Formats: sequence, structure tokens, C-alpha cells
Amino acid sequence: MLQSWTERAQEVHQNGWYWEYELTDLTIESVNVSKDGKQAVVEAVLWEGASLFDEKSKYDATDSYHSSYTTRYELILDSEGRWKITSGSVVRC
Repeated sequence: MLQSWTERAQEVHQNGWYWEYELTDLTIESVNVSKDGKQAVVEAVLWEGASLFDEKSKYDATDSYHSSYTTRYELILDSEGRWKITSGSVVRC
């Protein structure tokens, strides 16, 4: 998942753009942990807004949106006891 977002960020940066995101609300809908306690699936509803800026005109957004969507994240518990997101997807817009 980190690799995917890194590639997106590099592409946007190469075009001289950047996004500003704002998470306005979050509701955890469900958390299901495996029997061994080492994996979990979390579904959440996120409300966010974002604006796309061109580095040449820093004050005027060239695009923006506000939306909500439901996501599903798969997590694993690492050897140091920290949860790491291994994958994520939008399940409903």
C-alpha cells in the first residue's frame, strides 16, 4: 500500500502539483480480529475534502472535492506489537 501511494505522489510531484487533504470525520463500522490475534480487517467510513494545487499558482486550487466513502483495511500485528496496514480498498462510495 505504501508503494502505491508513493508512486501516486511521485507522479503528481513530477507534474508540479500537490494535494492538500483534510479528514473531516471518521466512523469505525467494524473490526474483525483473527482467532490468533495477528490479523484484522477494519471497515470505516471516512469523510474527506481535498484540493489540488499547481506549484505555479499556490493559492488557487485547480480541482477539489468533498466526499464520503467506506474503506476496508487489512492489518497484521508485527513482531513489535504494532498494527500495520497491508492493503486497503474502497468498498462503497
